[in-house]
Amino acid sequence: SAPRPLPPRRARAMSLSSVPSVSSAQAGLGQAAAALGAAAPVVRERVGAVLTLRKPWAELADRGAFSRPESVGDAISRARKNANYFKVNYGVVCMGSIVAGLGLNPASLV
Repeated sequence: SAPRPLPPRRARAMSLSSVPSVSSAQAGLGQAAAALGAAAPVVRERVGAVLTLRKPWAELADRGAFSRPESVGDAISRARKNANYFKVNYGVVCMGSIVAGLGLNPASLV
């Protein structure tokens, strides 16, 4: 036998009390802004603390420090040590690239 068709759905009446008002939405935004404002000093302090771990840029770009690794294992070991030593510098470069990319192409935010 064929399956029975579903009965038609009735539209429920929506009361105005269930629709959030503009003032309650604004209050929610105000609370969110207050929470962000309270968190801003903490974030600023932590970012500042991380940036103090940054190594000198001249050391990162020192061409005299480059030499050919003796083996693939040596190259991997040196790359790991380099990534760990300059991780904050590399993070700054990555974040700068992301900010520049979003600034030059704001449509990518969508």
